[in-house]
Amino acid sequence: MDGFGDVTITAQVAETVARLRATHKSGKTRPLAWRRAQLLALKAGIAAHENDIVDALAKDLGKPKTEAIMAEVDYLTKEATMAVKKMGSWVKPKRVGSPLTTLPASSRIQPEPLGVALIIGAWNYPIQE
Repeated sequence: MDGFGDVTITAQVAETVARLRATHKSGKTRPLAWRRAQLLALKAGIAAHENDIVDALAKDLGKPKTEAIMAEVDYLTKEATMAVKKMGSWVKPKRVGSPLTTLPASSRIQPEPLGVALIIGAWNYPIQE
């Protein structure tokens, strides 16, 4: 049985989520260099398997090669490149005002990864998500 109610699939999902949460809690995912390396590895994997991805999209969805490359492979590669480039500015602390009662303190907001997220994407653009 391959449905969502299948015990094996449920166990696999639970194991994957537990593993990802443990990795996050270890602090391994916090450094900017680690996150950039993950995106660069994703780009390398896409480049190494571009033909396989295009073939799978054609078989599964009937997607023409040009659309698969432009709307999926190239799109994701460009998004990853942009994220690697801008990630440093996304994680910079942002100065905000402090309440009078805390002066002469200064305040800032520090963006931080919060944990594991589930992303449910469009079935007809599986790579783009």
